Amino acid sequence: MLYLLESFILGVWNFLNLCYLYWYLFVPLAAGIVACPFLIRFLRAAFHRAFFIRKIQKICNRKGIACQVCRPSFLSFFSKRVQVDVILSFQQKKTALCFFHGNPLKKNIYIRNRNCAFYTKPRALSFFRNHTSGFEPSLLIDSEGRKKAISMEVPTVDNGECVLIIHPAPIALYAYLGNGYKMIGSGEEVDSLIIYEGLDYINFLLRAF
Repeated sequence: MLYLLESFILGVWNFLNLCYLYWYLFVPLAAGIVACPFLIRFLRAAFHRAFFIRKIQKICNRKGIACQVCRPSFLSFFSKRVQVDVILSFQQKKTALCFFHGNPLKKNIYIRNRNCAFYTKPRALSFFRNHTSGFEPSLLIDSEGRKKAISMEVPTVDNGECVLIIHPAPIALYAYLGNGYKMIGSGEEVDSLIIYEGLDYINFLLRAF
């Protein structure tokens, strides 16, 4: 037992010495490991948006719709407000597609109006509570974290309409209707703003023209 303890202490000591000698290698490696989950989530969302725009372009080419890509899709992650990403023109009618800025993946989105929104990150906390209460253990999302406000300032379009695209799809989408927030689906209008999840808008575009 004493031999194992001495071996463990010696191994830890050797590891600390290596870290001290080669800190310039270990620090970037540790930073990369910590950043990896965030980087994977960002790359996944960026791929979804790039694929969405490519799909839109293919549909427009097939149906004779003019499609103008205004900026690279990944820039919408870093914008401080919503901007026009794609403009579709068909028979003198314009439709501006604007990505919901930031990454909506694994979040609940709440749209107040065309100038204001916020999101929350759900928390999954009920596995052990269900188990100790005598129920079948299961992982359920039953609460939300802190609300983070987002200033959207969705631009207006002359002689056309503006569509807010939320892609990749969030966990849930809510809008302020009447006197409170209610869950909504794609195609609903909030404060003269039409809201679509990405794949639903592609299906709409396939049917509409």
